[in-house]
Amino acid sequence: SMYDALRSGVEKMNKSRNSKHVLILISDGADNNSKTSFKEVRDVLKGSDVVLYSVGLNYMTGIADVVVPFNEEGGGILSELTSLSGGRVLFMNDTQAPKAFDEVFELIAFELRSQYQLAIAPEPTSGKSKWHKLKVTAGRSGTKSDSEELIARTRQGYYR
Repeated sequence: SMYDALRSGVEKMNKSRNSKHVLILISDGADNNSKTSFKEVRDVLKGSDVVLYSVGLNYMTGIADVVVPFNEEGGGILSELTSLSGGRVLFMNDTQAPKAFDEVFELIAFELRSQYQLAIAPEPTSGKSKWHKLKVTAGRSGTKSDSEELIARTRQGYYR
């Protein structure tokens, strides 16, 4: 019930008193029993300020330690939801190694510590909320002949 869990998590995060809302999902990306649809969870995420990070897993079947490879469709779902929120998917090949989990969570923690927050205050509108696309780019210049493009991982838009 991945979609149900995501919807519940986003709703709880929206009620949080902390200014930064980050949700980490550990999954293979496949949903098998949710009452909530993909579209519903996508819309709830779009209307929130929650940043979603996903950890994509391979898993063991229990039958002679057969590893089932990561589901490509599930990976696409995780990628769409995380990029929509400004987060990202991190894939793990060896879910049995505790070091793999440490590395993934250290990377997420590093990203969260090195983020900047940009606030947008658009003029209020009357009527129904409308989705506005958003694109942020960043760069750094050292010398006049040297410039570096930075990664700006942001939400894809906002409702107003």
